[in-house]
Amino acid sequence: MKKIVGILLSVMLFLWVAPSFASPPGSLSDWTMTFTDEFDGTSLDLSKWATLYIYGTRTSDGNAEQEWYVDDAANHVVSNGTLKLIAMNKSSHSGYPYTSGMISSHNSFSQLYGYFEARMKLPKGQGFWPAFWMLPSPTNWPPEIDIMENLAQSPNTIYMTHHYTSNYPAVGGSRGGEYGTSYTGPDYSADFHTYGVAWSPTKLDWYIDGVLRFSSTQKVPVATSGFSGMHMILNLAVGGSWGGNPDSSTVFPAQLEVDYVRAYKAVTSSPPPPAPDTTAPSVPTGLKATVISSSQISLAWTASTDNTGVTGYKVNRNGSQVGSVTTGTSYQDTGLSASTPYSYTVSAYDAAGNNSSTSSAVSATTTAIASPPPPVTSPPPSGSLNYSAGFNSTGLTLNGAAALSGTRLELTPALVDNIGSAFYSTPVGIQAFTTDFSFQLTNAGADGFAFVIQGNSPTAFDTRGGGGLGYGPDTPGLTPGIPKSVAIKFDLYDNAGEGTNSTGLYLNGVSPTMPSLDLTGSGVNLHSGNIFNIHVAYDGTALSWTITDASNSAAKFSATVPVDIPGTVGGTAAYVGFTGASGNPPTTQDILTWNYVTGAPVTQASAPAFSPAGGTYTSLQSVTISATAGSQIYYTTDGSTPTTSSALYTSPIVVTATTTIKAMATVTGGTNSPVASATYTLQMMPPAFSPAGGTYTTSQSVTVSEPGAQIYYTTDGSTPTTASTLETAPISVTKTTTVKAIAALAGWKSSSVASATYTINGTTSTQKVQTPTFTPAGGTYRRATSVAIYDATPGAQIYYTTNGSTPTTSSMRYTGPISVTRTTTIKAIAVLTGWSNSAIASSTYRIGWYWY
Repeated sequence: MKKIVGILLSVMLFLWVAPSFASPPGSLSDWTMTFTDEFDGTSLDLSKWATLYIYGTRTSDGNAEQEWYVDDAANHVVSNGTLKLIAMNKSSHSGYPYTSGMISSHNSFSQLYGYFEARMKLPKGQGFWPAFWMLPSPTNWPPEIDIMENLAQSPNTIYMTHHYTSNYPAVGGSRGGEYGTSYTGPDYSADFHTYGVAWSPTKLDWYIDGVLRFSSTQKVPVATSGFSGMHMILNLAVGGSWGGNPDSSTVFPAQLEVDYVRAYKAVTSSPPPPAPDTTAPSVPTGLKATVISSSQISLAWTASTDNTGVTGYKVNRNGSQVGSVTTGTSYQDTGLSASTPYSYTVSAYDAAGNNSSTSSAVSATTTAIASPPPPVTSPPPSGSLNYSAGFNSTGLTLNGAAALSGTRLELTPALVDNIGSAFYSTPVGIQAFTTDFSFQLTNAGADGFAFVIQGNSPTAFDTRGGGGLGYGPDTPGLTPGIPKSVAIKFDLYDNAGEGTNSTGLYLNGVSPTMPSLDLTGSGVNLHSGNIFNIHVAYDGTALSWTITDASNSAAKFSATVPVDIPGTVGGTAAYVGFTGASGNPPTTQDILTWNYVTGAPVTQASAPAFSPAGGTYTSLQSVTISATAGSQIYYTTDGSTPTTSSALYTSPIVVTATTTIKAMATVTGGTNSPVASATYTLQMMPPAFSPAGGTYTTSQSVTVSEPGAQIYYTTDGSTPTTASTLETAPISVTKTTTVKAIAALAGWKSSSVASATYTINGTTSTQKVQTPTFTPAGGTYRRATSVAIYDATPGAQIYYTTNGSTPTTSSMRYTGPISVTRTTTIKAIAVLTGWSNSAIASSTYRIGWYWY
């Protein structure tokens, strides 16, 4: 799977071999299975697989990859009949920021010619690089056969390539070039698909789901001296020079899921399998038709299954196909006649052209243009909607993916392309009202949700793409979704230029994308995973809403928009609730609490403010709390949530140790404010040295002090902690010494490190230690090597580093040869008492394979 910039160029300028879309290959009877792992156990079979490269390395520095392949079972999970190679956002060895899983058959299996296949479900997201490929046994690169590679930010595209040496047909040496192509098909991260290559002495054929997608007769690897076959590798790389590194949109952990790996050897001269795919997808179920308007019906159904993955669906109206769907399981049939009955069926098809039977038919009749549903006019009693203690099934209508999760209203689970809505089953008055709700978005990626007021029914929602948030289309200008409606959105994903952190007001089911209000400058970050409190008020002419981060009251956004809600929804009462959609990456969207009060908006106390603001201070703090005039403030200092039973604020709070203050405000006739929080970290000042560091001709008695604090110190150059030596008497300095110290006090953060160097006698020798030397010299090595360091000055001590930093006498002391297993730069100095330190010696050792 190795690529460099030059390879990227060759992908664009390919030494192109025209694909041969020939008849399907022969039957399985022409082949003998030589290797299989079906992953039916509970752990990886280490008799078949190693979890590092044949070279002994655990990453590919030549590709600038960011992962370190580990042996951990957590990165190689075998369960439910599949292997999961898992990439984690977890720093591991030698500074690599990610760990991941790989398997290689080099210890157990290699083969010259044959058919090699795996069935896999690929990951999705920026920076992931799944691959199924082959390398020579023994270790002479090139050649290399890449059966399947994918850049997971483009899950529809598969790359098929083989690399050859510059002195073909010999093996090893420098790279001569490559032949290959890419194929764009369905979303290969949505389901399992098979990927295989047939290798003969004259030809390479690549198959996806049993269909020949690419052939090459150029510089095919052949038997030659030092080359007896190739072993198989499956891995999930992270980052690198080809597809780029993960970014803020990347979701960890990610997995490459493998159903099986198989290899065959030909017993005849026939071309290899796989057998053609003749299995049709299952019949779609759960087909539902929802009348949207006099000219539109929305269809939704449950996904089919298929042995190689469903490619799409055919939608039939009154017995004739009217459309097809390749993404998702919904369809909008538009341009219909009013007051007309229609019958619908759906069938599924796969990449091989196999079609399922049609689903059971459903019927729906469009509405009459002149007869819209009558407006709702009777509001319920004021205050009848109250889920302030959490949700239960009473009074709610749940639609699509919406469900109760404990006391939470879960609009969407963390699944791709889920859409749902939840409405209070009874219409409520909307001429003037106040409503408050709180929500939390977990693993926030896409797409978002909306608070909706609508005059249709409690089952309303739009089943199109996730960017429409279950309310309307995901692109401006398309057919609107929920009619007679008003919506406030909370949007995570940029579909039409709205950005990835926005809100806004939308009417009558238009696309809830643009125009939008950007939340970024307010400090509100919908991707944070924090709980947010929303306050909405309507006075009959303008709708106002405020978003407050419950863990940071300073992160707040408010907006007010003039709107005639009764005129828009067609009455003085309507259904209120939420719609939401989860895209990719999927998001769990939970509404935690909700209450709704009809009538003139009720005043809500403003969230308390703290002065000074929370932060780190080096002295005691007197904290003042303020809120809405006339309000009362209740607070806690033990981390608990304040209530009206907590301490009543009457005067400034003196903070004598690190403390988190939480406060809320109440106002007569109004609602309580959101809880505000501020943390005050008290940190000690760095201690002072007496006498100060410097050059002295005699021993020194050094005192380190900071009023009220305990002093911990070191004299060996290490960083002091509260486990270091406690100062109980002056420190006697009899030779050149660096004293490092911190000040500590219970309930306070320890000070930063203070340091003073005392040079006794202060003379510097004119003699200088000779520069160290390395054996072997730096260079490129195929395998791990052992490096010795020497110095010609008798009695000199050598100190060295392997992380690129400058060595000092606090670095590692050389005691014996250093084992170098990956690309490393060793730097070293030599020192001798009474002599000047040597110059720094440096040498770089490159381990593994590289392309130039």
